[in-house]
Amino acid sequence: MKALQLLLLLNLSITAVSLTAQDDNFLSPELREKVESLKQAVERNPTTPGAYTQRARVLWDWANAYALSGGFLPVNLTTSVRPVVPSVLTRRNTATLDYYIKELTLVDEEPDALGRVVADLGPFEARTFVTLKQEYHVGSKPVLKGGGILVARHFMPGYGRYQVDDPAGDNYVSITSSNSGVSFNADTFPMSGMHGGFRGSAEALIYRVSKGTLNKGDVVTVTYGDKSVGSRGILMGSAATDFLPMPLYVDFDGSDHCYALPIQPIAVSGSDIAGVHVFSPSVVRPGDRFDISVRAQDRFYNRAKGPIPSFKVFANGKLWQSVSSSDQAITVIKNLIFDKEGVYHITAVSDDGSISGSGNPILVSDTATKISWGDTHGHSGFAEGIGTPDQFMEWAKEDARLDFVTHSEHDIWMDDFEWNELVANVKDYSEPGRFVAYLGYEWTTQNRFGGHHNVLFRNPENNFRIPNQFYPTLSSLYQGLRENFSLKDVLVIPHAHQAGDYRQSDPELQTLVEIMS
Repeated sequence: MKALQLLLLLNLSITAVSLTAQDDNFLSPELREKVESLKQAVERNPTTPGAYTQRARVLWDWANAYALSGGFLPVNLTTSVRPVVPSVLTRRNTATLDYYIKELTLVDEEPDALGRVVADLGPFEARTFVTLKQEYHVGSKPVLKGGGILVARHFMPGYGRYQVDDPAGDNYVSITSSNSGVSFNADTFPMSGMHGGFRGSAEALIYRVSKGTLNKGDVVTVTYGDKSVGSRGILMGSAATDFLPMPLYVDFDGSDHCYALPIQPIAVSGSDIAGVHVFSPSVVRPGDRFDISVRAQDRFYNRAKGPIPSFKVFANGKLWQSVSSSDQAITVIKNLIFDKEGVYHITAVSDDGSISGSGNPILVSDTATKISWGDTHGHSGFAEGIGTPDQFMEWAKEDARLDFVTHSEHDIWMDDFEWNELVANVKDYSEPGRFVAYLGYEWTTQNRFGGHHNVLFRNPENNFRIPNQFYPTLSSLYQGLRENFSLKDVLVIPHAHQAGDYRQSDPELQTLVEIMS
């Protein structure tokens, strides 16, 4: 799914994403009182194991209220804040909690502190060398000597690895400032999580201020693929996307607290046509009407960029349909019929013969059972993937021509705003008789606590996630599902590479696992 992405044509532009909540009154009076008490408590004493649970619950509610009001949350916050933990708390757990309390306190009390980010949004063509710039406009909090800009790297987007040693080499990254009194030194910073080492820390690029101070209004420009000294640029990944993450963080004072800045929606488009594929139903009855989709693709299976040539579509070697040239990569031909039973093999060839491809065979039969194709496990940029949830649904429905899909985003990287978006997408993209989007998520934990499981709901109405942050073992997940939902309305599928239901020993719970799986 990650290698095949939807082409969305966007104009080359520069934009900014809000750093703060849109509504200053996003907290209820009761929650505001708890938040203020939490700030004071952490200021007086770091979190201890005994205080962790209560503080984590307040931070969880605070962070989700902030997200629901339009605020940007650091990507790893939801996986680091655990109101219910499955094992013994460590110093790392308590220190991380205080880290994010400090982060939200800054944006709550000094909304202009972080400044803003603007970026070249593209689209940039897949697997080409480009130059891309992001600007950090310093806010009310200055960046002192020793502080700096962390140029983080999403762990799996496919673009070139940053380098700062060879200005003429590929993927050279540079930094400049509008403040002539400021100089930078390139350094490394151990970064873990989505924007570093996924299963441990990895060295990330940070430009530290070696001279001067960055003050409000100063502009810092990070240039990816700086070509000024002969570099070819930075190599884009092979997957087209409407949201390529190129994260930035700011360390104000050299304390190594790197505050997350909003990720900009950089787009990558497909390239020239290199192939074609035809999507058809697998089984139809004689005389029944059906649709097919002819999709032009580049060499990486993205939607090809226009112009798209005319095609002839053949069934068992005989001319069947024609597709006119256009700027659109996908053409749907509707209301087709086969009168005679049999197996029809579908191919497509451009009018000049240079591009050809095939599709799945179609069985025309009065007795065969209909086959529905779908995917119950897929991710977007809400978790470790790239792209928006809308792109995920558009891809499943229009590019892959699936009959059903579940956007099973990891619960440990999901906040309430993101969950609401998944719910809305299920309603918006479902089309009776054509496409079913199932609401779901991936309950995510280590093998010793039960492994990964996809949770699917029959419908999106009145359903909510039973997340790992509150149900951290497999037995508690099933208990939470049993207490909140009817068994006929929820399905749990163990992740293929995880250990499944090996932790279940209670006979009643084992029966529940068998029923729901």
